[in-house]
This record gives sequence, structure tokens and C-alpha cells, in this order.
Amino acid sequence: MTLIEPSQENPKTKIMSALSSKPKKSVLSRKLFGEEWASLESTDENSEFHIEKIRDHLKLMLTSNRLLVLAGSGTSIGATAEKTGGPSMWELWESISKIKNFKEVKALIKFSIEGDIEGFLSHCHNAEPFIPEAKVEMVQKLVIEAEGLIFKACSEFLKNEPNLPNHEKFLSRLIRRRNKAPRPVIFTTNYDRCFELAASKLSLTVIDGFTYSQPRFFDPNLFGYDFIRRSNHATESNELLDGVFHLLKVHGSVDWQLDSSQITQRLEPDPTKRCLIYPASTKYQKSYVQPYLEMMARFLTSLREPQTSLLVVGFGFNDDHLSAPIFSALQSNPSLNVVAISPSIEAQFKENKVNLSWKKLKEEALDPQSRVTLLNCDFGQLVNLIPDLKALSPDQRLAASIRGVAKNP
Repeated sequence: MTLIEPSQENPKTKIMSALSSKPKKSVLSRKLFGEEWASLESTDENSEFHIEKIRDHLKLMLTSNRLLVLAGSGTSIGATAEKTGGPSMWELWESISKIKNFKEVKALIKFSIEGDIEGFLSHCHNAEPFIPEAKVEMVQKLVIEAEGLIFKACSEFLKNEPNLPNHEKFLSRLIRRRNKAPRPVIFTTNYDRCFELAASKLSLTVIDGFTYSQPRFFDPNLFGYDFIRRSNHATESNELLDGVFHLLKVHGSVDWQLDSSQITQRLEPDPTKRCLIYPASTKYQKSYVQPYLEMMARFLTSLREPQTSLLVVGFGFNDDHLSAPIFSALQSNPSLNVVAISPSIEAQFKENKVNLSWKKLKEEALDPQSRVTLLNCDFGQLVNLIPDLKALSPDQRLAASIRGVAKNP
């Protein structure tokens, strides 16, 4: 769920510094730019050339046969026009550390890593068989309260339905693909409703696996449906409706409620029936029960489809159950192209503070025949780099399509 990994070394300073200043844009792809990070900053004399080249590459991604997005918590941080948004992991840690008995539980389960909320909750779950029986209830109560704070932090900032300029612009770019191509698909680990609210403000149609009657309940068969505009004349064919995309929330949502064996959408779900995978080591196992199993199955299948492009944004590659399928698909699907975006990845490589998945991605990006590109920028900067397909001339759009076929025969 996290984009910026906390460390034992001044975690708050590190995270707040990363969030308060705009990252310097750069890109790494040996195939496109050579073996070094290429600057996308105006102060660099080659920046215009680099920017045009990365925009061409993103244009090819948009015009590929299938377009997938994996969006993590980095897309929600500072998401509103007022720069409020979803919580960082450090902000969640600070909230949870104020819960009654937090220090006692932390000592009891022998947990010492500051800022690692996922590790802390995992230790709480795993420690129960090994702590005194009289203390088990105290640990369980703290976990329940911590999960409540996470839910509140991921839902309250959207209560007044604020403008979400980056999400709106991002969606407006994605849905301008040609209608006959498969719909763009967004997989997200986020619990919040940023993409749904942005789609509503743009009058877009979201296929999210829920029925369109009230109350809305989950039916995975709906992912196989689409929307068409019926012709009034028998001699004319029906047309696919504009502005439609798929949204799959692989860790659940703040508006999902588990009623018996059925998942329904509720604006204010019962606190005892929330349908979320909270940050803990148990999320791998929980990802393989419904409704998450359906989402995971579609993620795995989509990555192996021919002529597929994957944009990974705001995702820290800390969830192995999502990272592993991407690397597997890169090995088995020769036409899969990946662009992974993070606002601090160049600096983290220089400081050697990246996880194993990012190291693998860098190795892929430096391969002469690489289909992986690393982009050092935040979500808002990415949105401004993505070209507007409707603004292209017919000749430019045709040329982009031809280049895409030539690149992925």
C-alpha cells in the first residue's frame, strides 16, 4: 500500500521532505535514453528532446491494444485541489501510536521498527499464540482500533466530494483511446473512492463488478459486459459508448460491506462488516478469497494478453502477490511493456534504499531490448506528461498505431 518506504533513520523527516517538494523528473531506459538517468527538467539542455521522447513512449502505451494501470497509495496523497488527500504510512503510524496501550503492546510483541505499520499489525496477529492469555484481548482491541483509524483516514478526506484534478485529468487521457480497443483497466490497492469520484465529475461510466440497481451488489460476471449506443436504424450498427473504463479494487474499498456471503456497496458500511484487506502479512492469503480472488485472477490474466501496456504509479512494489505476477509476465509475455513511476526512485537508488523488486526493474530497464521504463516523477507530473490523444491529428494517431505494431509484432 505504501509508496515511500519508512526507515529506522529519521522516517518522519524523510517522508515529509519527499511530500513537501516536487521531485526532479527523470527517466531510465537504456533502449530509449542509454544507461544513465535522463533529465526531464527545463534546466537541462536535452530536456525537451527527452520529454518529447517519453511522451512518444507514453503515446505508444495509450494506443496499445490493452492498457492496464496499477495504482497505489501514491496517487491519493495530496490528491485534492487543496492538496489534502489519503494518508502516508507515517501519518497512519502517528495516529495508531496514540492509541491506548500502544507502547505496552509494542513492547509485548517485541516490535522496534518505527513507521512500519504493516510490520506492526503483522506482529500483532502473529504474536497472539505466544503472549500471556490475559494480554490477548488488549492486543486484539488495539488492532481493531487501528483498522478503524485506517478506514477513517482513507474515507474522510473525500466526504465533501472535493475536486481531484490529477485523477480527473488522468482518466480523461485514458478514456480517449479508440473505442474498438479493449477498455482501459485500472487495478488499485487503494481503499478510497478517488477514481470513482473523478469519474463521476467527468460523467464517465465505471465497470467495477457491481450491479447498477440499488443496493449495488458484487457480481464478477459484470466485468464481461459493456455499454453500447443502439442505432435507431436497422441498417446501422450499434456503437460502443465513449468514456467507459474498468476499475478493480484488489484490496477492497471503504464503501464495501460483507453481508452474509454477498458484497454490497454502502456509503457508510457497518464497522463490523467492512470488506478491506488491511496492511498486514495476512493480505497475501486474503487476496485469494472472494471478491479479491476475482480481481487477482483478472490481474494475472490481463498481464499475459498480447500487445499489453502496464502503467504502475504510486505503488511501492512491497506487495509480493502483485509484484511477482508482473515479473512473471515480463518473462512469458514478449509484447508486455511496463512504465513504473515513483517520485523518489532515482534518489533511493543512489542511497541504495530500494527493495528487491525495484532492483529487478532497474536491471530490466538497463537491458538493451528492455520493455521496462522507470520514470522518476509524482502522479501529477505524470499526468502532465501523458499526451492527449484527441489533440493529435489523424496522421499522428495513425503513425502512433503503426509504430506500436512495428514495436510489438
